[in-house]
Amino acid sequence: MDSQRNYIHFSQPKIVDYIEEWCADRLPDDDIIIPPQHQPPHPDDDDVPNQQTMNGILRAQKPPEPAWRDLGLQELMQKGPSEEMQEGIGQRLKEIQQNARFHVMERQNLHSF
Repeated sequence: MDSQRNYIHFSQPKIVDYIEEWCADRLPDDDIIIPPQHQPPHPDDDDVPNQQTMNGILRAQKPPEPAWRDLGLQELMQKGPSEEMQEGIGQRLKEIQQNARFHVMERQNLHSF
């Protein structure tokens, strides 16, 4: 249904005389019964903590997580990477080189046509 009235809605010419009166008429507000569990808490109630208080309570109850500050850089500088890591790095470098060669050859083939 349209919310804007125009000449299309006037199927009966005598309606024009009553349209202003009809638009000015307001329906009374109906009381809607809302169950107590769905009603918002009253802001003046003292037993209802505000949101900031709730966040503070939850944060205070949560045990602090240990902070990870030791990166182990001294040990890494003294010992260096493990043999397994060195092998993994070597394999990854070989893969990168092979991929780079493949892309170079592919570009050369594209330009040769």
